[in-house]
Amino acid sequence: MTGKIEKIVAHGVEVFADVEMDNLRRERCLCLNCQKMPSNCSVSKDFYHLCLQNNIALMVTRCPEYVYK
Repeated sequence: MTGKIEKIVAHGVEVFADVEMDNLRRERCLCLNCQKMPSNCSVSKDFYHLCLQNNIALMVTRCPEYVYK
């Protein structure tokens, strides 16, 4: 792993984060950049709820249903 891991506060909770990847996630995650998200995609809804429950962030890099915005 080459990224710098830092302790940050996300949504009011202290967590460890790879800050560089977290910034890239906002730009490059397919879910965050898909026209179907969030109302028309059950998979992204499932991921979102999993992230909320566990205070984690995931980046989707592969999807057969991706729709350009």
